[in-house]
Amino acid sequence: MNEPEEFHLETTPIETGVTLLEASAGTGKTYTISGIVVRLIVIEALALRSILVVTFTEAATLELRGRIRARLMQVDDELATGVRKDPVTRAIALAGISTDVARRRIALALASSSGWQNAWKFRLIHC
Repeated sequence: MNEPEEFHLETTPIETGVTLLEASAGTGKTYTISGIVVRLIVIEALALRSILVVTFTEAATLELRGRIRARLMQVDDELATGVRKDPVTRAIALAGISTDVARRRIALALASSSGWQNAWKFRLIHC
């Protein structure tokens, strides 16, 4: 059996289809998932409504919802100020996405979630 390759939020390509992220507690799963969602929105130009994230507890779902929203705003702030601290911000630059396009995609994602709870109600679910 082959060992899975290590995932790097800045450089690992995100495959089309299903991605399984499995790791122990405290290893950064929520950080990584929020980064993947922002990459999908900005680099792959996916609409927020087309992304499904599944968690295993209602508490994890609520936390992840807030962390994704916060990550969108953090990356937008970094793009606005020219800072490239977050690996997602660096991934956006590596992908050649202009700051204007990236910020427009983030603004659309945040605006489409004006009823943030409703926008995620059936897309960020728990089992």
